Amino acid sequence: MVFGVCPKYLNLFTDSDLIFSSVDHHGDPKSLELQSHSFFIGTAFQPERRALENKQHPIIKAFLNACLG
Repeated sequence: MVFGVCPKYLNLFTDSDLIFSSVDHHGDPKSLELQSHSFFIGTAFQPERRALENKQHPIIKAFLNACLG
């Protein structure tokens, strides 16, 4: 099963405040951000899974830093 945004619909977001900010090795979008918000992000992957390897994902670190202000 593949999770993500169907590339044929990406044009619907052109000129919007929503940007697709990362892609996978196939070029398919895997995360998005809302530019008008200080920290709004959505992912089609689970960044918290890095904790199983005793590692911190950059998204989680950035979120914690944003919360701390």
